[in-house]
Amino acid sequence: SGRRRLHVGWFRTDGWFHPCAAVERAVEEAAEALQKAGHEVSEVVLPAGLDGWKAAALYVAVMAADGNMHGFVEGLEGEPLHEMYGTLKFFCDIPNIFRPALRGLLRMMGEERKSQLLSMTRSGGWSVREFYEIVADVEAFRKEWAKFLRDERFDVVLFPGLALPAFRHGQSKELNQACSYTFLMNLLGWPAGSCPVTQVRQDEQSYSLERLPASQRDGMARQCAEAMEGSAGLPVGVQLAAPPYEDELVLYAMHELQRALPFDGLPTMEGLRAKL
Repeated sequence: SGRRRLHVGWFRTDGWFHPCAAVERAVEEAAEALQKAGHEVSEVVLPAGLDGWKAAALYVAVMAADGNMHGFVEGLEGEPLHEMYGTLKFFCDIPNIFRPALRGLLRMMGEERKSQLLSMTRSGGWSVREFYEIVADVEAFRKEWAKFLRDERFDVVLFPGLALPAFRHGQSKELNQACSYTFLMNLLGWPAGSCPVTQVRQDEQSYSLERLPASQRDGMARQCAEAMEGSAGLPVGVQLAAPPYEDELVLYAMHELQRALPFDGLPTMEGLRAKL
């Protein structure tokens, strides 16, 4: 038949931003569909050195390397920074002398993720030596991920596209970290593709803190609960990715998933459905 049997490794969470119930179900259904289509499928739990905590720290450190969002501001050539970047700009501009105390306060308040994000930015930016150390850490992270796939003999990996369905207008200001699954691929430089799989069900319009580890029961999680209200019918997707230069393999895996789990859903919102 010319079809290749894939070994697919899949994970339901990066450990940094747990997906909502609909996204978690989407990954499970995608893994099951690929298995029924004849592919070998194995669930994995990401080890500490490869998980979202490490990826988010490195990604933010690189993106904020110049300090105070200097590149963003300069690139606007005098235009005001969009308000959706307000929270990021606030964190970047906090004077360095206050950062250790503020990080400790955030941890005491149960805001472990914000404390880490604060530690990976610096007003004035990183020094040249610090930046090159971060670059070296990124390269080591990439090598560890490549080794992980080789050791497990995975052809591709399957995981959430985003932790949530589409945000409400204006919520990306506070929920940008829900994109950590795409941050990971940007950091690795791997080819990846997104496939729609399902839609949010009526009973999935929530984001229960009880499902989360203690380190994620914070302000971002409470905002996720608000974002899930009224989300029934929104499309939910997954990602498939492979190491560098395996773009055709990713496309093949996406084709196999879409063949095994076709998606032709339309939003249940009447106003949007009428336009389609």
